[in-house]
Amino acid sequence: MSDSQTHVDPSEATAADLEAWLIERIRVYDQVDADTITAEASLEDLGLDSIYALTLCGDFEDTYGEPLDPPVLAEYGTLGELAAGLAARLNG
Repeated sequence: MSDSQTHVDPSEATAADLEAWLIERIRVYDQVDADTITAEASLEDLGLDSIYALTLCGDFEDTYGEPLDPPVLAEYGTLGELAAGLAARLNG
């Protein structure tokens, strides 16, 4: 689903790691100006529509080896909140 993703040990993923990974993935999707992608950016403003949500979930599974369903993304308002939530899921 993704372009040469590296498989990462999910137990070592921090919220900061996931935030950086999410920013990189969204930049690859090229839906918004790369300079506007910050932890405070709302997921809606970043253009994460249903197609990109599916892609992001596939990329997450490819990278971290853990499935992620698109409805989970709706639980978070910002990129930083999503990163923290994903880190908690991986390390919980």
